Amino acid sequence: MLRLSALAYLLLIAAPMLVAAEAPKPDENANLPEYKPQSTDGKAFIQSEPAEALIIFLDADGSKTAGKKTPALVQLPKGRQTVQLTLKGFKPATLCIDITDQIAKPEKVVLELPTVSVDVLFEDGWTIFVDGKVAKVGDAKPAVTPGTVMLPLGRHDVGLAKNGFVDIRQRVEVTDAGVRIGQEPPSTTLQIKSAATKGVSQLLLKAAAEQKAAEDAIKDRVSGRYVGINVAWGVGNHDVILRRDGTLVKDHRIGGKWESDGNTLKMIWTDYPVEVLKTDGKDGFKSSATTITKIAPVRE
Repeated sequence: MLRLSALAYLLLIAAPMLVAAEAPKPDENANLPEYKPQSTDGKAFIQSEPAEALIIFLDADGSKTAGKKTPALVQLPKGRQTVQLTLKGFKPATLCIDITDQIAKPEKVVLELPTVSVDVLFEDGWTIFVDGKVAKVGDAKPAVTPGTVMLPLGRHDVGLAKNGFVDIRQRVEVTDAGVRIGQEPPSTTLQIKSAATKGVSQLLLKAAAEQKAAEDAIKDRVSGRYVGINVAWGVGNHDVILRRDGTLVKDHRIGGKWESDGNTLKMIWTDYPVEVLKTDGKDGFKSSATTITKIAPVRE
């Protein structure tokens, strides 16, 4: 009986320790005060990908939760406001919104996974690919070996490509501590040990095809300018570029419907008051009250 009582006693004192060890970490945003909407506020419809991101209002008095998760319609003071979207496992994203009497509809925010800086080491001059896409240095130039790339957390396919050689691929797992191959400990350096073999690079062929498709898409566009006459949405000239089917390629401030045949851009209706820019044609466009006609090559 004594042994059983002692065992029971040990289980009783151990049980709370087990529960405490499994308890989740407190949410750092759980104690934020909630913003109290005012009758003079405007509204904004905020979306994110993925959804369920917490909406936090940032103002001079500090951070306040809007009490909602994306997608959601929230009330905010009129004027230029800043909100932050947070979701576990993703980088926080900041969004600036102009709040007016109309419901503001900013573009959907795509949340990014946290990234880790990794040095990829191999022979000089091989283009680095991540999951089949060319890795970029500062979103501009392609990354080449030896070089540093930012890899999102998770499992990825790192490829190396060079004209005249077969692609080299390495499956890796990226953690907070670095990149790991198989059961090896994580490191911030990825040393590619495979030998180069003569042949054809499928990665470079695919990248060239995608580049050509992007260039062909540019040829299929018409661009022009309009004048914003609504103060809240920006007075002045703005660029707008459409595809032949009339869908927007670049849209800084305006929403609505425009039609395009690849040469003439026609305004059907818009969310906010605008005037098509009056020009003399010297800037490459001529315009009427509702149309803009391209008379020179599109300038991106």
